[in-house]
Amino acid sequence: MSLSQELQIGKAGEHLVCCDLITKGISAFLADQGLPYDVVIDDGVVGLKRVSVKTCTKKGSYGKAKEVYRFSLRSAKGACRAIRADSIDYVAFVFLDRRSVEYLPVSEITSPDGFLKQCIDFKSEGGTKYVIGKFSTI
Repeated sequence: MSLSQELQIGKAGEHLVCCDLITKGISAFLADQGLPYDVVIDDGVVGLKRVSVKTCTKKGSYGKAKEVYRFSLRSAKGACRAIRADSIDYVAFVFLDRRSVEYLPVSEITSPDGFLKQCIDFKSEGGTKYVIGKFSTI
């Protein structure tokens, strides 16, 4: 049985998030398949928090957006379903080529209708709202 490359990339991202959090002293566990979140964390203070993991393998250019890491914030096969903001607490953005992770609370990326924005672009630097290295705490 062979697994799709897309599935393997997602699994790599989930494991990298767990590694990142554990090395920062936060208990992190992979969640079961089929849930709206991928990792559960327990910081020992606030309690359990749900983390959705989004993984990007490399930078790309999309129209006017040049040299960005683009993350789709939709779920299900083919990314056809919007994610409800009340189903998760954080989103972990994994930059696989850099082996790094950025975390954002859902409150910063929720649209007025209660769902997460459809996609987010990160840049290494510049005037964009989402700059790598700016959002690293959980």
